[in-house]
Amino acid sequence: MTRTLVPYLIAKDATHALEFYRRAFGAVEVFRMVDPGDGRIGHAELMIDDNRFMLADEYPDFGAVSPDTIGGTPVTLHLSTETVDADVDRAVEAGGAAPACCEGSVLW
Repeated sequence: MTRTLVPYLIAKDATHALEFYRRAFGAVEVFRMVDPGDGRIGHAELMIDDNRFMLADEYPDFGAVSPDTIGGTPVTLHLSTETVDADVDRAVEAGGAAPACCEGSVLW
């Protein structure tokens, strides 16, 4: 059996996050379950190339809270790519921020 590690992200606004991942990284939405009671995304699955990750809105009553709620996160996700400059530009155009250490510098 092959084991796979799949990140599961919790966002304050999962719809906005999903759209950002689509625009910034070309993520493709594979699956979405919406809470019929309030419209929150209870579970979504996305793919970036061959990499799957999952995303949901906050559900504090189940312990699912976002970095916005808890004041940050120690988790970092890395995207390996051969087109770093173009990918950073695309992410910034989609509303992301370039790491401060990288602005105006070529580190790769």
